[in-house]
Amino acid sequence: MEYILQTDHLSKVYGTKTVLDHVSIHVPKKSIYGLVGKNGAGKTTLMRIICGLTRQSEGSYILRGKSDDPAVRNNMGMLIEKPGIYEHMTALENLRYFSMLFGIPSQDHHKILEMVGLQNAGKKKARQFSLGMKQRLGIADVLMKDPQVIIMDEPTLGIDPEGMRELLGLIHRLAKEDKRTILISSHQLHQIQQICD
Repeated sequence: MEYILQTDHLSKVYGTKTVLDHVSIHVPKKSIYGLVGKNGAGKTTLMRIICGLTRQSEGSYILRGKSDDPAVRNNMGMLIEKPGIYEHMTALENLRYFSMLFGIPSQDHHKILEMVGLQNAGKKKARQFSLGMKQRLGIADVLMKDPQVIIMDEPTLGIDPEGMRELLGLIHRLAKEDKRTILISSHQLHQIQQICD
């Protein structure tokens, strides 16, 4: 089996508090891999290490065949904690701005918004969006880079049941139809059981 991510005894200590304690996982390519645990279990910390947002205290990891190489993150999308969107802009304006900011080649932003269910957001500013709409816009931002690896931390947090079902369906399609690898975290076991391999 081919693995997109392997961690070997990853640990993170802040002062005297151990927040991640020798975690070893193997994430198969083109799968949905779930991390489940209560708040404070270390899920976000593990994802932040893999995304290069913080350094581990011990252990190592291999991402896309390379050990701690920032270049492998060029084809990775991440949605950690809450989406970084500009609330004074519309969904379309946000995508156009991020395309320009990060030098992402021109693409069909309308199609990406349709993929995440925001095709009818129109001229509504992001500050008027529900939490679920903001999460979808965050995922749209992630998809603009056409990443083969997507890391999402609690993407359904605070979303109503219908929005949650739609979002989980989108995550499933991204992995199964688009052949992407997705690492997702939740403290809700039933969500993880619904979509993870």
